[in-house]
Amino acid sequence: MFLSGLFLTVDRFLRKRLKQHRHCIRILQKLGKAEGEEEFPPICAYAYAYIFWRHTLIRSERFFKDPKANDIISKCSSNFAVVTNLIQSILESYRRELFSQINKKEVDELLLHWIMNRLTIQICINYFKQWLQIATKRVEQKTVPNWNAVDEMVVKSISEMAFKHSVDMELKQPVEFYINPEYKNLDLTCINLMCPLKRNNRKKRSKRMSSYMPLHVAMKVIDNPSTSNKKLAAYVDQYVR
Repeated sequence: MFLSGLFLTVDRFLRKRLKQHRHCIRILQKLGKAEGEEEFPPICAYAYAYIFWRHTLIRSERFFKDPKANDIISKCSSNFAVVTNLIQSILESYRRELFSQINKKEVDELLLHWIMNRLTIQICINYFKQWLQIATKRVEQKTVPNWNAVDEMVVKSISEMAFKHSVDMELKQPVEFYINPEYKNLDLTCINLMCPLKRNNRKKRSKRMSSYMPLHVAMKVIDNPSTSNKKLAAYVDQYVR
């Protein structure tokens, strides 16, 4: 079974690569805005890529959330549990291909874990690269791709792989698995995306911002149904669509 551990490992890997933009991520994730400002701050392209990579990959209900909240839900199918719901069918396909290759209905669990873990990591990292490629343009447009476009991004993220083994699988033998380890080459220093926040000012700005998630704003309207609060609620609802 493939629970949240592997996804969290990839998630941490990307967060380390995006360490300089952790406050940018937090601002977008919590829909942060300074009190008195009419609009949300400009979006960092790195934060956009990470937030929507994560949101679409695990198919969370919404892209924004409390940074401390857990939005990971594993989905089980045929005793095959995944949290990366967007690529579940792909993983299932590769799993069936593995069974077909070795001509057995069951595969050693450790072998299956190792192969599917490598494949999952590869697809997840390649998929993040797809988001990096469109981030700047989408941030300027304040748009996100539809699910058809997302599916195309997933297809582009799939790596070729190969198995090597003896024809007679009844013999005890190693099964070699080949896949291009591109995920090890994720170097963000050579990628120059737009970040509107100055490096030495990100943390201060983040701390000065309050969360304006729709539920929070709706409570403000209930407590004080003023024209300004209603206008704010309409703006937030339009922003998150």
